[in-house]
Amino acid sequence: MQKLPRRIIVIPPYNRKCLVLIGFSNLKECVHKYKMGKELASLFNELPSKDDSALLLNDTRGRYILWLPSRKVSNETLNHEATHLVDAIHRYVGEGNADEYRAYFPAWFNKEVRKVL
Repeated sequence: MQKLPRRIIVIPPYNRKCLVLIGFSNLKECVHKYKMGKELASLFNELPSKDDSALLLNDTRGRYILWLPSRKVSNETLNHEATHLVDAIHRYVGEGNADEYRAYFPAWFNKEVRKVL
């Protein structure tokens, strides 16, 4: 069986971690291996459909998992998930105004995820 890509992306300037998972990985095993917090493993009982992406949030630890169904993902999908991620990070760190960060983050995030793909 082919090993599915996965990698931790450390998000500056807040030093938050986002684990990028591609394909039908064992979510609980990955959460444990990458120390993402047991709260993430219990967010849903099954992975989304094979056509959907998902961003799992652990707001108590500031850890995140981006799950993608395959290596073929559109820029629009990555930008969509990046926007959710910016909002989640700013909720976690308690900063209200994320406008400038939100403006630059999708392009940076897209480039980092493409390295994993």
